[in-house]
Amino acid sequence: MKVTLTDKKRNPDYNNLLHIPENKWSWTITGVTNNDISPHQMLVNSGGGFQKELLDFKNFIVCGDMDCVLGFVSAEVQQIGGKLHFHSVWEELSNIKCIKLRFDSYTGPNEKFISYNIEKYVPRYITNKDYLCYIVKDPVGVLYTNKLKKDIRYYRSKVNEIERKLKSKPDYFISSRFNHLKNFLSKEGSDKNTENHLRYILKKGGDTNG
Repeated sequence: MKVTLTDKKRNPDYNNLLHIPENKWSWTITGVTNNDISPHQMLVNSGGGFQKELLDFKNFIVCGDMDCVLGFVSAEVQQIGGKLHFHSVWEELSNIKCIKLRFDSYTGPNEKFISYNIEKYVPRYITNKDYLCYIVKDPVGVLYTNKLKKDIRYYRSKVNEIERKLKSKPDYFISSRFNHLKNFLSKEGSDKNTENHLRYILKKGGDTNG
């Protein structure tokens, strides 16, 4: 069964992450730990969501204050094997080479991690895979850096601002830097903006492609 955008947006973490422009994401980092999670541990952590483990993983990647880096981490427990593992997405990291070396030093049969993977983030518009949806599909816990929380609040406020402007000024044109927020507008607001986009393009003598 195909999952629609509306279905995805019912997931609160996915909904939050959709507020962030995709060009802000640069890296995805996954780590599978040697930590076997028992049913008892799952029960004990059901309320806390493995916050200590999530914070440890975040600190393993970016030491220091959570305010300075845009990042999101989710924790999952493997259905087969029961290993705790992490998925994460980050903005550009200046110390990515050091992060790889750190993982190399702590990956092995008797180390902190069994395996890890670091890749460039691939935006949804150029792939049929949605990494953000994938990492929030069934987490046992999630962590938002403070910078991510701040940015989500900012873009949520922009949605409300755009809605207000569309109501008072039907020909209000939404800046391209907020194009990704159109999915959060009401149907009436979205319809008005589509009409405004066509009007703007035609006025400039262009076409409506792209």
